[in-house]
Amino acid sequence: MLAKIEKPQAIANIEAIVDQVDAIMVARGDLGVEMKPEKVPAIQKRIIRLCNQKGIPVITATQMLESMIHNARPTRAEASDVANAIIDGTDAVMLSGESAVGEFPMQAVEMLARIAAEIEPTIEFPNYLPDQNDETHAISEALNTIDHILDLRCICAFTMTGFTASLAAAERPRAPIVAFTSDRKVYNRLNLIWGVKPLLLPEPVTSTEDLAARIEEMLYQRDMAAPGDKVLLVGGNPIQTAKTTNFLNIYTLRSPST
Repeated sequence: MLAKIEKPQAIANIEAIVDQVDAIMVARGDLGVEMKPEKVPAIQKRIIRLCNQKGIPVITATQMLESMIHNARPTRAEASDVANAIIDGTDAVMLSGESAVGEFPMQAVEMLARIAAEIEPTIEFPNYLPDQNDETHAISEALNTIDHILDLRCICAFTMTGFTASLAAAERPRAPIVAFTSDRKVYNRLNLIWGVKPLLLPEPVTSTEDLAARIEEMLYQRDMAAPGDKVLLVGGNPIQTAKTTNFLNIYTLRSPST
């Protein structure tokens, strides 16, 4: 469930809303109609920060590249607006009129992607304290430390519901996150989450050993890793139990023939 935040009443109850949903959309255009426009930037930052702290995907929407409805290039102010939303920690930036009715839809999408690709490598994301003091959130803190110490090729998250991948993404690691799931609905949802590349497992896995072998095979098939690369496996055990993220395994990929 995705909640579109567009009313002052939603802002007044934002923490309770975030605790109940799968994702949040900051509808800046509607918020600007419902309240004074000068209040919207601070509200946008507050919602993004709260969602980051709780590991909930957040989308920033409306008038990101508004001038590109009629022009092939955005204004400098629009480019900075997109970049600042990304710096703040938004998981996604969304076009509306630019791609729905605009004269340059492809250029608008390409520009949005170019701004994101340019700005993201420069960001030092904050490491928020765990939202809860339990094993699962302790795992996420350990993931963050390992990512900063080791040169990981990627973080491989096995997930039944998307929870493990969201947990990893909330840490904003340097290494890319590859999420493995056998559920197509989860696979589709994972495309929204920051830094996550989802891969669909053709069959359910039965053990951590089976999972490691499948991950290794799929990474090689897609040229996403090579023998000798270090990857971090994260998931839950028992392997088919939802929301039981409780293990980390630093794994060095072997030659396909061994």
